[in-house]
Amino acid sequence: MTDDGDGDPSGSSDGHPERERTGRWLTAVAITLATGSTGVYFGRPPLLLAAVVGLAYTAYPLVTTEPAGTLALSRAVDDTSPAQGDAVTVTATLTNTGSRTLPDVRFVDGVPPKLAVTDGTPRCAAALRPGESATVRYAIEAEPGTHRFEPATATCYDRSGGRRVETALAVGSGSGRPDGANETGGTDGAEESDDAEAVSSLECSVPVEGVPPPRRTARATGRTVVDASGSGVEFDRTREYRPGDPADRIDWRRYARTGALTTVEFRPDRRRSVLVCLDARPRSVRRAGDGDTDAVTAGGAAAAAVATALLDRGARVGAVRLGPRFELVVPGAGRHHRERVTTLLTDSPDGPRAPSDGDDAGTGSATGLDGVDGSAVESDPAEEFTGQVDEVLERTGGAAEVVLVTPLLDGFGVDAARRAAERGRGVATLSPDVTSDGSLGAELAGVERHNRIEALRSAGVPVSDWRVGDPVRWSRVDGGAR
Repeated sequence: MTDDGDGDPSGSSDGHPERERTGRWLTAVAITLATGSTGVYFGRPPLLLAAVVGLAYTAYPLVTTEPAGTLALSRAVDDTSPAQGDAVTVTATLTNTGSRTLPDVRFVDGVPPKLAVTDGTPRCAAALRPGESATVRYAIEAEPGTHRFEPATATCYDRSGGRRVETALAVGSGSGRPDGANETGGTDGAEESDDAEAVSSLECSVPVEGVPPPRRTARATGRTVVDASGSGVEFDRTREYRPGDPADRIDWRRYARTGALTTVEFRPDRRRSVLVCLDARPRSVRRAGDGDTDAVTAGGAAAAAVATALLDRGARVGAVRLGPRFELVVPGAGRHHRERVTTLLTDSPDGPRAPSDGDDAGTGSATGLDGVDGSAVESDPAEEFTGQVDEVLERTGGAAEVVLVTPLLDGFGVDAARRAAERGRGVATLSPDVTSDGSLGAELAGVERHNRIEALRSAGVPVSDWRVGDPVRWSRVDGGAR
């Protein structure tokens, strides 16, 4: 079991709980007033006595204390890197670390939005004495991508049920008192989790058996030897001194020995630069069937895996998200850069829903501008997204290769690859297959997608025809590096 003990303060509302009155006793107040008024009007002492008793009940919420307490959340999973379709058991524990009893606590764990709960429940209700805990255990089905747990929600009611305090809790953090101080004088459980293993997400990675071939996209990954001379660390040659040459490049030992001025040149150290472009247009948010992963989510997971593999091989990698939310991370390296690239590629799809390939709207969009019945369907503004491709090519260096991740459900991917190739870029394509044979329109979409793949391959563009759940590979015919 791995303890998810690293909280994310930015994702929690700790210290700013929502407080409100539930209005639970408003009905009792109305009945008490009506009984008392009736007793006065008709001169009935029993009714007045009943109103006095009811008044005592309505005053009860006023004398109870607010449900102030300190809660700490911990979460554990049995596998932080599951495979596609694996069931992952999650255990979340809510602990009352304060000195007061919480008579009514309602708790809901922050299940990752894209993952479905297949067994158990992430909810519970309990009364917690100081030091007591409540635990929920449930199973979720792993899907490709990096899935981040959301802050859990803890709602505390007072003894009367008339007031409640709702707080969002990140793992390893705690909820404070109204003045923001911890009742026990600690730090809301944060200190206890500092030494715990930091696991803030569930990553279902896509296996990568090869990377795009270089310079169709370049012939080697990592550092590449070039013919040009210049600044670097590997000696290349010496030449005669020219006015303006830097003094630190003069071979002073040779000058002291022979009196001749010569300049030392080195072989430049140039690393492969790759730009991974994810087609996240609304038209690309398609699924093969109900319950399957959509093309943008699956493609983003595969794109992140390819980017990670390239970074591990020493390449400089950037990322682009093409769609309504256009974002660009220029090629770079390093741990923080890797996190930026992965986050950009694995974010939620930009579309409102992911229709399956068998849906009417989905089938129409997957087969072109016209639906199966010949009726027109709404299309994406192609000029806008084509302009995004041109902007990416202009803003990145001419030596940066392009790996385009697109389901090829329309001609956008072919056009984008052609534009990159025309500018001298090495291009490769990774295409998640979300087509099916469930209907005539779906079969037609599959045929058209296959034709686009063949068109790219005939133009010399390596294409990885990838089915979700399989490893990503480029065939030897495409020149893929295994």
